[in-house]
Amino acid sequence: MERILNTYMEDIDLQFWHDLIQRYGTLVAFNEGEYLCRHGERSTTFGYVLSGNFHYEIEGSDHNKHVVNSVFPDTLVGNYPDCMYDGVSLVDIKAVAKSSAYLMDARILVNLYERDSYTQNQGRLLIEAMLKSLTNRYVIDLVYISL
Repeated sequence: MERILNTYMEDIDLQFWHDLIQRYGTLVAFNEGEYLCRHGERSTTFGYVLSGNFHYEIEGSDHNKHVVNSVFPDTLVGNYPDCMYDGVSLVDIKAVAKSSAYLMDARILVNLYERDSYTQNQGRLLIEAMLKSLTNRYVIDLVYISL
């Protein structure tokens, strides 16, 4: 079964996010194998990939790492929304090649949400698109498994 990754990106204004993250963030270089965040740790960082790519990984009950998502240039990366509210990451986010990303502190975004309704609306649209994508994947998995 072929899957299109990160379909939720089709429903959001990536240019808005790129501009915002560049305005408040910093360009960071990653070597292959370096982590943006690790499972169980707190991270307040999110951004978008400029070059290279990152895998979101979880450790399965078999104690092996499993890739649950991949992100590529121009797409958002991070442990959103947990990074905004002092939550811990449920995944490892790791560079799988030499990569770079513009990253910003998500606590800045929380403050922007409080002050600017347009930015807050863009955040709402982002999380709704992510939830829609997750729900679709879950439903497709249930249907596929039951066949």
